[in-house]
Amino acid sequence: LLGGACFDVGNNSGTFNFCDDDGNGIIDIPDVVFGTQTVTQTDAQIGYALADEQQIDVTLEDQNAELAVVNEPAVGAVQVVSVDPNDNLLPGACVSVDGADPQCDDDQDGVITLDVASTGVERTISQAVAPEGFEPAATQTILVESNETTEVVFTNELATGSIRVLSANADGAALAGACVALDGGEPLCDVDGDGVLNFEDVPVGEHTLSLITPPPGTQSVADQTITVEADVQAEVVFTSAPATGSILVTAQNNAGEQVTGGVCIAYQAENAEPVTTCEATESGQFRFTDVAPGNYNVSVTQVPDDYTLPESATTVEVVAGQEAAVTITVPDISSVQGGAALNFQSEDGAAVAGVCFLLIPDDGGQPLGRFCDNGTNDLDATEGVVQLAALPAGTYGVLLVEDNDLGAFAALNNEIAASIIIEAGVTIEQVITVPGVFVQGSIQITTIGANSGDRITGACYTISTSEPITVCDNNDDGTDLTADEGIILVDGIDAGAYTVSLTTPPSGYSGAPDQTATVVGGETTQLTFEVESVDTSGTLIVSKVDDVGQALAGSCFRLQDAGGVFAEVCDSADGADDGTITFSDVPVGTWQLVETRTPGNQYQPVPARLIEIEPAETTTVEVVNSFAPGGLHVIKVDADDPSARLDNACFLLDGVTTYGPFCDGDDLTVEGRTVFYNVVPGVFYLVEYYYHDGYD
Repeated sequence: LLGGACFDVGNNSGTFNFCDDDGNGIIDIPDVVFGTQTVTQTDAQIGYALADEQQIDVTLEDQNAELAVVNEPAVGAVQVVSVDPNDNLLPGACVSVDGADPQCDDDQDGVITLDVASTGVERTISQAVAPEGFEPAATQTILVESNETTEVVFTNELATGSIRVLSANADGAALAGACVALDGGEPLCDVDGDGVLNFEDVPVGEHTLSLITPPPGTQSVADQTITVEADVQAEVVFTSAPATGSILVTAQNNAGEQVTGGVCIAYQAENAEPVTTCEATESGQFRFTDVAPGNYNVSVTQVPDDYTLPESATTVEVVAGQEAAVTITVPDISSVQGGAALNFQSEDGAAVAGVCFLLIPDDGGQPLGRFCDNGTNDLDATEGVVQLAALPAGTYGVLLVEDNDLGAFAALNNEIAASIIIEAGVTIEQVITVPGVFVQGSIQITTIGANSGDRITGACYTISTSEPITVCDNNDDGTDLTADEGIILVDGIDAGAYTVSLTTPPSGYSGAPDQTATVVGGETTQLTFEVESVDTSGTLIVSKVDDVGQALAGSCFRLQDAGGVFAEVCDSADGADDGTITFSDVPVGTWQLVETRTPGNQYQPVPARLIEIEPAETTTVEVVNSFAPGGLHVIKVDADDPSARLDNACFLLDGVTTYGPFCDGDDLTVEGRTVFYNVVPGVFYLVEYYYHDGYD
């Protein structure tokens, strides 16, 4: 029942007003004249609309007539408009009345119309979701009138973030003096020389950064695109390579005449791959361009048949913007080379055909070869005899080799079979015994998945030798001679036929039929066993820790391969947020694990890594986040006048790592300031290494 209502009752005697004074929702009206009564509600309880007018008959037969009046809740309309500071409509917002479930701009027109009860008290209208790219507007209060429309306008400010740009060399050290433009605008320049530029109040979204002026002495680099998020500082690093020079090489013979055709030249920095060219310029020289400043070894790597390679390389210094000229003499072959006829025999004196070998110089130079019986360089067709010409004079060890499955060379028995001395202008003859050849062979067993063709690890096999050999993939007893997963290599097996049985299938896989291996002395017999998978998925658990092994909460990871993303899971997904992230029902195979969110801005993201998922197994990986580096500026001042800076001071930072000493002026500006960059987090002692004359 609703109390507090009032009504006008009209009849032949006039119109009379009655109210529910006791608030119980019932009004008794006595002494009503007989006839038709017109009942009109003049007042209703707050929050309810007036009821429609009704009529009721009071007669002699029905003197106690009863009338029920139903009040519907009073409702008004609220029209919520979202606009930018220029009063342009903004689509996509969601609003809430008094904290209730939000209602959204589903038609994307920037206007939301709500039906709100008119309670007679102020209602709170809040923007639960702001339009994309804008900050939420402030909450407003309104009074909703029944059957009226109230307009509420939310003005949203554009959301912004910032961008920190670092100019650095390949080692990550800051480079001063760069100018960078944002989206083609006016460039911002590194006037303070710290290598860092900060773009503030950048609208959220995708932006392009261009290195307009590279740091002095470096090359320009390509533009970078970055996405800016609200209230987040994005990081961009422009890595600039040094400005380059060139090398001009002239190859000449002993008479000082240029040698061009059939010549290849290479230059190489320490611990770097060589750069080679075999194309001469029109002048018959060899030019290398875009060479970074520094010291290089320049060498001849190929010469015509009438010449031999020089014994050593030539060192040259390349200066930015300049060309370094080098002249290298290529010796005539007749002056430094001889030949050899090598007769290879087994331990019982029989000729050994098909031998391959390297010649290892006693002086530690580069090996010669590979040479093979009846190969390209063998001048004698007799099996077991290898005749070579054009060998540099000197003493060599004969190292017998064979091809491995990667196309490289592996030492056969890891022995130097003999030592030979090559004399200029002479062909020597020598018998070389091949130790232990054609006595035993080996068996290589590869286990693969029947469907995927991928190698499967964890199998064990038995070989039916006189004393059966049981060997497991990557076991610890040394029986398996290869560390390659899914491959077992057993040597020392006498020539003959053997049964190989799969005694323990890999976890999650079926067995396979026995196979016969025929072992030939000095050879490897290859067997491949195909196994069927009985379980096609596994589980991955990622343990996120810091440098000291403490769990870090709040990270997110994505698991993906060339076919796309399998899943992205955050630490909070299991409700624990405890540094453990679990991927369940992951298909068997190789996946890339990518950290999509670090535990916090103070941590550096870790590189992506490859994860192997095994059938019905749980793979656990530990991912360690380290703190991001910081920096330190030391300002040196006069104790009596702190406004006066003292220049030319030097400081050393000593702690978990030592930095410096660095001096005022290392950043090319003498101003009483010493700068330390890229300092690892921790506690350090600041030690003054050199101070201003006239001060303690």
